[in-house]
Amino acid sequence: GDSYDPDKRKKEAYDAYFEAEGYPEVGAWKYTFDLTLLYCMGAALGILCGVTLYAHPGLFLNFAIYWPFWLEQVIKTTFMLTVAYIGGYIVEKHNVKVNYTRKVQHFCAYLIPLVMRFFISSSKFQKTLLESVIVEWWGYWWTMLSFFVFIYPIRTRVSFIDRCFSSLDRPEDRPNTIYWITTQIFLGYIIMSVYTTFMTWSGQMTARTLIFIPVIITGIGDGIAEPVGRSLGGKVFIKGLK
Repeated sequence: GDSYDPDKRKKEAYDAYFEAEGYPEVGAWKYTFDLTLLYCMGAALGILCGVTLYAHPGLFLNFAIYWPFWLEQVIKTTFMLTVAYIGGYIVEKHNVKVNYTRKVQHFCAYLIPLVMRFFISSSKFQKTLLESVIVEWWGYWWTMLSFFVFIYPIRTRVSFIDRCFSSLDRPEDRPNTIYWITTQIFLGYIIMSVYTTFMTWSGQMTARTLIFIPVIITGIGDGIAEPVGRSLGGKVFIKGLK
């Protein structure tokens, strides 16, 4: 008979994963980025727990004091999923372009952690530079959790999550929808963390909040660029120019 080709077998399972209504085979999703994201989230959780126990153990050990911090994280993730659900609903029921709802998700993924860290958790949970970094990355991890739940084995079993996923599943991104959104956001978090950590270390606490400027420009500016371009792109405002 035909010889076994592991690469061909992997490709067939990968294609079937996106074409079938249900599981094409047991474990097919493991051939995709979803499994990589699972490993990355698990590794990040382990690293965060280890660093927190070493440098900021109060977050775990003094729960009576720090429970508001964890409550904030749950509220943030819940807010992100609520925004995603509303976006998915209007995409599915009212034919709103997924490009727009995805931009809202992208914008919230940057803005919400900053707002909570600077204006809610700023003085209560971070006294030193290292504690500040730990609090920051816990916030990022919980935000990424709202995207992690979109992996195939979860969204195909939970209708709420499946609708949330519709808010960012652009046709042109498939089959890499989760890959693109999570890597874009993660790289942005690295840049934001480097900037805010440096400003905190140098004592420029006011300048640290300037990180909101590129976030707002990127979120709002990029968000309105497409609808403005579509509605006004064909108009000639200066004679002789097209």
